[in-house]
Amino acid sequence: MEEFESMNNQKFLKAEVGDDAQIEAKVIDTDSTFSSHPNFEEIQWRGEVKEGLPDWTDEDKEHLSQELSDVLIYLLRLSEKCHIDLPKAVLKKIVLNEQKYPASKVYGSKKKYSEYDSSNNASVAQKEKRMLVLACICDRNSNFSLLQKYEKYGAFVSDYTLHIYYNSIMILFDHKRVCKYHVPVRLAYNSFEPECEDWSLSPYRRNSPIIFLHGLTSCKETWASIPQILANELKRKAYTLDARNHGDSGWSDIFTTDDLVNDLLFFMDAVNADRAILIGHSMGGTVAIQMAIEAPERVEMIVVEEMFVSQPPEILLQVPLLYVRRAPMAVKLIPRDADDMQAVRFIMDYVNKGLPPGLSDIHNPSKVDKSTWALRRTAEGHLALKANMAVLEKSLINAKDTIKVQNGSFDGPACFIYGKQSVFNVSLDEENIRKCFPNAILIGVEGAKHTVHSDNPQQFVDAILNFLTSNMTPKNRLFKEKIAMARFMQKFSWDLQQKAFKLSKCSSCNVEFFSKVYLRHSSRKSKYRPVRLAYEIFEPKGGSNDRLSPLIFLHGITSSKEETWGDLPQVIADQTKRKAYNLDARNHGDSEWSDEFDFDLNAEDLLHFIDKKNFRKVVIIGHSMGGLTGIKAALKEPERIEMLFVEEKFTKKVPQAFMDDALRYMNIWKEAEKFIPPGLNKEEADAFITEYVMRKLHPQNKPQDSRQSRQDLSYPLEKDYSGHYFFKANLEVVLEKMKNADAMMVENEGIYEGPAYFIYATKSQYQVGKEKHHILKHFPKAIFIPFEGSKHFVHKAYPDLFVETVVKFIKQNEKNE
Repeated sequence: MEEFESMNNQKFLKAEVGDDAQIEAKVIDTDSTFSSHPNFEEIQWRGEVKEGLPDWTDEDKEHLSQELSDVLIYLLRLSEKCHIDLPKAVLKKIVLNEQKYPASKVYGSKKKYSEYDSSNNASVAQKEKRMLVLACICDRNSNFSLLQKYEKYGAFVSDYTLHIYYNSIMILFDHKRVCKYHVPVRLAYNSFEPECEDWSLSPYRRNSPIIFLHGLTSCKETWASIPQILANELKRKAYTLDARNHGDSGWSDIFTTDDLVNDLLFFMDAVNADRAILIGHSMGGTVAIQMAIEAPERVEMIVVEEMFVSQPPEILLQVPLLYVRRAPMAVKLIPRDADDMQAVRFIMDYVNKGLPPGLSDIHNPSKVDKSTWALRRTAEGHLALKANMAVLEKSLINAKDTIKVQNGSFDGPACFIYGKQSVFNVSLDEENIRKCFPNAILIGVEGAKHTVHSDNPQQFVDAILNFLTSNMTPKNRLFKEKIAMARFMQKFSWDLQQKAFKLSKCSSCNVEFFSKVYLRHSSRKSKYRPVRLAYEIFEPKGGSNDRLSPLIFLHGITSSKEETWGDLPQVIADQTKRKAYNLDARNHGDSEWSDEFDFDLNAEDLLHFIDKKNFRKVVIIGHSMGGLTGIKAALKEPERIEMLFVEEKFTKKVPQAFMDDALRYMNIWKEAEKFIPPGLNKEEADAFITEYVMRKLHPQNKPQDSRQSRQDLSYPLEKDYSGHYFFKANLEVVLEKMKNADAMMVENEGIYEGPAYFIYATKSQYQVGKEKHHILKHFPKAIFIPFEGSKHFVHKAYPDLFVETVVKFIKQNEKNE
């Protein structure tokens, strides 16, 4: 090791990666950091990797994986001594290699390197086995490093192990890899609404939903009519889910209870459920138990059917393993003329014959149904299991690693229901159950075995209804803040790890920054659901200065990104050497539509966009509604905004009169849309709408007056397939929300101490110049810039002067920092 870390090797590494990969960093104690790693054999490669990359044997792959582990340890130690940012060096090397060797030689195909940017790791791994070495490295001190540009390819790993896709090498040392993030899968589900008049208007819609979780090798259909019965009785929506690798849900090579719990959390977020009542059978019961202990603020109550809190006895762990091993063999032997029910009984008989004595009667033969084994018909008419049996078997071989030992407790209502004739004998685990669930009740059902809900459905439903109704009291409600904080921990941990690394060069501010981000997200609305924002990117000519914060342009309520800003983002980007982003707001332009819309949500969307792009700070340039979005973002999270340029907007709540004016314009737009003659180009269509609007609003005006007013109107138009124009905006939702100005925004609070510039028109109805006193309360360093003779669209009336003003103040602030 000492020889490898010689001065010559250090010089070689620095020369190889270049000065731009070096960082200033504290030299850590490498002897103590890697004291747990053994000395490794001298590196020996088996043969040369020739052009076209040969298909290696499994033995060769295993040997290569071991050698790569050794090489990485050497590189980690050497890079630390040389103050080299290893991921950055790897990224640079990847780019250089791509230039040297065409992608077709690396992959054995014509696919371009850039085409992997939109690919999903799991699916690509199955279809394209010739992939490039990509790695994200995490040292023992948890200073996270990330190949940002290629984060979709890499895996977040711990210590000295790599997640490798190289030639036909897949994941070669899974047993060493420790993943630091969760990759959700698509979950299939059925939903059940209470059968009552107009559920959409019912006040019971606010009740937490009931979520049913099935057992191993089963599927969501196992619950039959029980979800609908409980939905009707409890006036709550119910969901039945297929777990990953089961039924119609997505398949994954990863299968642990941690992943099942995280899948459930993602699903709850997707259906906007702060909390839920969980009802889980067997494996589903394990998920409910872990969820209640690890995320109690997301769980109202749990019902666990036939499952221990502690790990089941060794003999019982063998049962599901034998199930998943023998079931695929049984499927191959099913008679061709068997129907689905006969097929299930055949599989059950075949599997039971291979079980140890005394364990072959887990299920009641007379109560077996189609959902006991989820089956599907292939195109050829053959039966196949609707479960990823290979992965299930692999996870059950290491069951003690797959099933998490529970440490903690849940103080809420819990019911453990079991069959008195079941070989699981859950009642023997009562001591551990009460330790983790002090308020738990245990209910034994006569005549039932492992599937109580199938063996005795009436008693199962009666017991659950009695338990749930007796515990539905206000004392079990939790504060929204706790829910938001828990959701943040699950939802944003990956973003936070990225942000934490960005400041790892300055450890003194790392904790402070992490804390601010944590508090910011935990204070977000618990009901807030981000939408996908469309945007344009403008790179400065000659490249951007990565040390400078990017520019973000925001449009007004009646416009879109292209119609508002045109080429101004490019011009300002060129002159400031900052990358520029031009955004469409929700329900506008090419951004995602939503039934929710107000000015506060726009600010949340902006901050979410900043987080997703991993920007430390940004410069906001917003017109009208976009200016208000910038105002709210700056007051809410001032540390994220470097500078703020607000065109034609004040800080107080928008008066209803102003909203009514915009409503009149937009309603006439909607009317004019139907009359736009076909065959017009964009400029002619704009002119038609302008004249139509002006004739409606000011019939006494002459035609030339409408043309002079063109600068005040902006139309986000697009042609459909038939050549007719339509507005690229969710006008129905926007117009409806604008009818109530008070509901469109809350009164602004807070102070922004940074540079703020309020650009306004002297002939605009907004009269921003008369609101200086109110603006200065929130922006004490505000500078007011009037444009004489201009109306609402200052940047269109005076584009050159607008650019000159913005660029001047941006550069002025750069000098002051």
